Amino acid sequence: MFRSAKKWIVLVLAAAFWASGGISAALAEPVAVAPEPGHTFSPVVEGTDVVHDFVIQNMGSDTLEIQKVKTG
Repeated sequence: MFRSAKKWIVLVLAAAFWASGGISAALAEPVAVAPEPGHTFSPVVEGTDVVHDFVIQNMGSDTLEIQKVKTG
């Protein structure tokens, strides 16, 4: 019985996804993706500037606006 319920839920979700327009409708908003979300620097002398560029990709279809960045 549990397997039958799982199949039913999957079918309902698939039908809803299909009816909504599929992937294009699901991505009708900005989706920020960072292939490398973190970086560990090698040891440096105190006071030395260190720089690392992070790539942020917009996998959605709407404009992505980065309004705030925080260090961790």
